[in-house]
Amino acid sequence: MQNICALERLYELRRGEARERYAGEIDELDKKCRELIAGIANANIRYSMFERYINGCTWDGIADKFGCGTADAVRKRCDRYLRSMSETA
Repeated sequence: MQNICALERLYELRRGEARERYAGEIDELDKKCRELIAGIANANIRYSMFERYINGCTWDGIADKFGCGTADAVRKRCDRYLRSMSETA
């Protein structure tokens, strides 16, 4: 659950207008999230997570880059992965 919170917090901070105020927290979360994402074995999920949480893409943007599926399909795939990850932690 802590990893999910870190990913979502990083995404929200990058989108916010107070990026300078949270620069230290963003840097720390970025490092933690990159390590977490690098450990994902499934390349599609790893790519989706990287685009979403590191590059700040929308689910629609990720689905467009994949060239198949919908934003909901990509989001649900990632959500299922994160849920399974939190259940095993």
